[in-house]
Amino acid sequence: MTNRIRGFVKNAYGQSAVETAVAFLVITPLMVWLLEMCMFAYTQAVFQYATRQAVQYAMSHGTDAMGCQGPGSGANSQGCDATAAATKSLITRLTISTTTQSLTASQITTTWSNGTNNPGDPVSVTISGYKYHSLFNVPWLSSSGSKVMFINTTSSGNVLY
Repeated sequence: MTNRIRGFVKNAYGQSAVETAVAFLVITPLMVWLLEMCMFAYTQAVFQYATRQAVQYAMSHGTDAMGCQGPGSGANSQGCDATAAATKSLITRLTISTTTQSLTASQITTTWSNGTNNPGDPVSVTISGYKYHSLFNVPWLSSSGSKVMFINTTSSGNVLY
């Protein structure tokens, strides 16, 4: 009887190695997925911050401000930048350190709903169609399994002056 117990105990030494290997097979993909989701959430938060800052810039640069942005009307709007290049460059500067690929100007849209940037008029800034590429090329990141997720974010406000 004691030989049976000794034989069983002798064969149990490899059990901890097998359990460790199984645990690593389960934990490693979970950690990679968690890191990837954190990076995606961080990139989304930076883009939201950038659009809020661009809206704040557009709100404070209406027709009554020096260096106005947008489609101005009236006597003070002759120097306005109708293309809103300053808001686009602001977003590009704020997001440059967080993106694996650069954000293009065609993905940034600044819209004045009334067609003018007079005080009180609504303005919105949108980032659309930015492809977030997975750092580890994990196929389970998006629901379609394409390894690519899109980031779209919008902020809006009213022109102050």
